Amino acid sequence: MKKREESKKLMEKTAVLGLAGFAGAAALAAGTDAYAYTVRYDGPFVWCERPEPGGNCWQPEWSSYLDITKPASEQLGVTEGFQSMWYQRYWGSSTTVYTSDSDYQVAYMGWKEWEGGFAEGEIIGDGLTFKGSSQLNIATTGYFGLKIPGNHYGWVQTEKVPGRLLALAWGYETEAGVGIAAGAPMAPEPGSLAMLAAGAAVLVGSKRLRRKRE
Repeated sequence: MKKREESKKLMEKTAVLGLAGFAGAAALAAGTDAYAYTVRYDGPFVWCERPEPGGNCWQPEWSSYLDITKPASEQLGVTEGFQSMWYQRYWGSSTTVYTSDSDYQVAYMGWKEWEGGFAEGEIIGDGLTFKGSSQLNIATTGYFGLKIPGNHYGWVQTEKVPGRLLALAWGYETEAGVGIAAGAPMAPEPGSLAMLAAGAAVLVGSKRLRRKRE
């Protein structure tokens, strides 16, 4: 019986120490200005739409602007960012993401444009060449790498449907110069980590108080 109680106390002590360490790490991360996190928004957002059903969607006036720092519900009225088009060629269709503003750039795909674009999980960041436009050939859906003002990297996933080009999802990295994985999920904000740290700290404190009373 005595050994069982000692074993139970040892397990509780280990759990308390683990929570304390986790709370400290979370608080440190939450209080660090350089802490980076990823933002992701899911659509779909109708990025380019032909006035009449079917056919190519290639006129600039048919394309809306996409601001990857905003959700789909806030894209109406956006006047800067990225535009898109798609059109049929003799060997298949081609999707192009482009911008006329030098503060917004698109990652050059090279041979990837024939293989579905950037793969999910592939890092968009330093080492890539960015310019005013890039295209994705043949594939119905794929990822583009992007760079927005302040040297922040991002991505967008597109899908071609008759007469339309959709942005299925998009995202960006909050810390300048830090790469982001294509298709990356939303990561906790520093404020969320701070709340988690506070909750863990309260749990640690209550366990210690209960132990003293015992």
